[in-house]
Amino acid sequence: MKGVSKKALSVILAVCAAAMMASCGSSDSSSSAASKKDASKAKDFADSLAATLESSADSSSVPEKKEPPAYDGSTYDTGVITVAEPKGWKVCDVPDSLDKYDGDTDPNAVYVIKGGESSDDVLHKPYLWIVHYDNPGKWSSSKAFYDNVKDLDPVTIGTREWTGFSFSSLDTPGLTIKTDSDGDLWVCNMVCENGDDKISLEDKDVQDILATLKVN
Repeated sequence: MKGVSKKALSVILAVCAAAMMASCGSSDSSSSAASKKDASKAKDFADSLAATLESSADSSSVPEKKEPPAYDGSTYDTGVITVAEPKGWKVCDVPDSLDKYDGDTDPNAVYVIKGGESSDDVLHKPYLWIVHYDNPGKWSSSKAFYDNVKDLDPVTIGTREWTGFSFSSLDTPGLTIKTDSDGDLWVCNMVCENGDDKISLEDKDVQDILATLKVN
């Protein structure tokens, strides 16, 4: 009787025990026949009660699964990728420091800064630095450059599974996570604490940003 509580089982067993005692309680033939009839009724009642309790326990033990609401906020388009920009966050272009592109910025990378107003805010606010790679071989891990490195359990956000590690750099905690679930490689470096604010991988805004990443 999977799902039936101990209290319910004790009630059922008590009823069955009473029925068994009743069936053995008299040697008189007429009394014995009546007792057996009572015992049969008691057994039927116990079986019915057990089935009812099990059905109730099974249906109440599984909570209704509710899907999180879909992201319906602003987005930012670099021309190559699209990134969510929740209220209270600022998406900023990343400078093309290696001169790989025609313009001054890298269209495959963005900063997403909590409470930010410009890219300068990465100096004193928590943020995500998200980079898209159409060729995963172009990326190499920076794990060796950090302190207090700890591998993270895989986490599914939206339709993608992310893996990575936590770290500290100059006493500032951070995460590096990556996914290639959709063929391309996405890497997110997260500065979790900066200034007076904090962010974490469990924050809804952070998950909205990671779940809605899209190549145009």
